[in-house]
Amino acid sequence: MMERQVTLLTHDHDLALGRPAEQSSACHWSAAGSTREDAAFVVEGIIDRTDREYANHTAEELFPWWQVDLGAAYRIDMVRLFNRRSHAERLSRFTILGSVDQANWTAIHRHDGQPVLGAGDEGAAIAIDRPNLARYVRVRLDGFAPLHLRAVQVFGHLPDEKDADALAAFVARLAAERDAVVAGRTGRMLKIGNLQIFADEERYSPPIIRSLEDGGYEGPERSILYAALRSQDRVLEIGTAVGVLSMTAASIVGPESVATYEANPYILEDARRNFAANGFGAIRSTNAVLQARAKMAEVPPTMPFALSRDFWASRLGATIGDPDIVEVVDIPTASLEDAIEAHRANVLVCDIEGGEADLLLEADLSAIDTIVIETHYWAAGRRAISDLIRKFVSDGFDLDLDLSAHHVSCFRRGLS
Repeated sequence: MMERQVTLLTHDHDLALGRPAEQSSACHWSAAGSTREDAAFVVEGIIDRTDREYANHTAEELFPWWQVDLGAAYRIDMVRLFNRRSHAERLSRFTILGSVDQANWTAIHRHDGQPVLGAGDEGAAIAIDRPNLARYVRVRLDGFAPLHLRAVQVFGHLPDEKDADALAAFVARLAAERDAVVAGRTGRMLKIGNLQIFADEERYSPPIIRSLEDGGYEGPERSILYAALRSQDRVLEIGTAVGVLSMTAASIVGPESVATYEANPYILEDARRNFAANGFGAIRSTNAVLQARAKMAEVPPTMPFALSRDFWASRLGATIGDPDIVEVVDIPTASLEDAIEAHRANVLVCDIEGGEADLLLEADLSAIDTIVIETHYWAAGRRAISDLIRKFVSDGFDLDLDLSAHHVSCFRRGLS
């Protein structure tokens, strides 16, 4: 327990001091029963407390947040964030967002992991360089963890003409980026977690649109990535789809540390547009069918890949005569182990609709220490999937039961 109580320096320009606050959840660690009461501790003017190490405490959840209502719209210049001293690393990745109406939020600052900020006596003074206008300021933890802060201060000024011009130019640039994603297509942008994903209403089937709309698309996989990945990891993904898992990984390890392979050339182009729209254009993406190195001598330079109406069901081995297949295209082949070596990957993410057993049963995975995989009985068969799991265990991987459920599993080396 802390043995000192320190009041924040009186500062007439702290816009957040004493203002109404809210947070995403409360839990048994919260000092108050309601989210509003617990959130208010963050802006009451105290840094360290005698009874606990934090002001507020959310539940352990995906993207927990805390926010304050400034009472009027300001141009935010700086946010001073006092992180919890112990367990400060839980807030290693976070985003500060602003809104004038609580309906439309804009990221005004992102911190991508290192160094961990705000655990010292002075907190972290975060300059907000991006043009903005906000009545509500939100701190969002970008990951799966509880959010606990000691205090937050917000500094800014009423906007002038120069601020208005800068904001208008910024909004226009964002609109142009969104237009580039949508250009030539019929659909709309949907939000999945903290990502903006384009839903093509002409090309995506109704089940896919519904999955994207409800926000649960790839939910188990996203939760595993947030729990399992470390900032120093290098991720190789097989099966890009619209890019949600690639970007989730990139938000943790950085886009330069993510490489992804997709056999469907049309959906890969969609993913690349999504990468650009979300600031992850540095993710390296390749259109190829990967094969184990042991098989490459027998593998032709290209292989027929069947495209389904539901892009998540596109696969090898199907034909144009199958009810869901709309096209078969020839895709270049490449060695999985070569891809792992070229990217220096230590994490493998795989969702290839039943192709996982054929690809991985003979693969050399010695460079990999974490596997996140969705398995598909319906496509690969129970025996093949059982053989694959036995291979992982034989290769030295443990099944992490804390993170695995149903057909989405996490295998890790050295689990203790």
